[in-house]
Amino acid sequence: AFLPMPLSIIVSSTQIGGRLLPRVGPKVLVFAGGLVAATGLLLLLRTDLDSTYAGTVLPALVVIGLGMGTIFSSAINTATTGVARADAGVASATVNTMQQIGGSIGTALLSTIFADVVKDRLADLSGAPTKLQQAQAVLDGYHVAFGISAGVLVLVALAGGLLINRQSVRLAKLEHAAATATGSIATAAH
Repeated sequence: AFLPMPLSIIVSSTQIGGRLLPRVGPKVLVFAGGLVAATGLLLLLRTDLDSTYAGTVLPALVVIGLGMGTIFSSAINTATTGVARADAGVASATVNTMQQIGGSIGTALLSTIFADVVKDRLADLSGAPTKLQQAQAVLDGYHVAFGISAGVLVLVALAGGLLINRQSVRLAKLEHAAATATGSIATAAH
């Protein structure tokens, strides 16, 4: 059910990020990727108790994946640009470790917020909640988590757009030119 998201990540990181990074640089791609992924999360806010996978969840997963793949490829390339070839593995591993730590902390925080929303919604009801009320409370929890996640991705987009410097863009273009001239792929070492 979730396979479309990783497939979208693969497509966007290799096709969109790989092709556009040398032309526009990581600043634009992180900004755009963050906004695209946030849009996908906002699409999930349309989910209601009658929603279908194909009509609501699938399109959102594809959009989230396209945005995240663009961010991932740009982040790894930016973090490893200018690093000595001998240190490229360490730089890439550091980026991946930070992604895992950030993902773990984010998941823990969002799960806690989700559970609190569900608990609060159920506590607001008088008597034993019906199955429908329970389902609505869970859906409300998801909506809050999706909304917060979208907000975080907008902040990621803004941070990338404001904090990634022009030097990173210039180095990415130089690495791409060098890789093209030698026939190697610039991200192969990453």
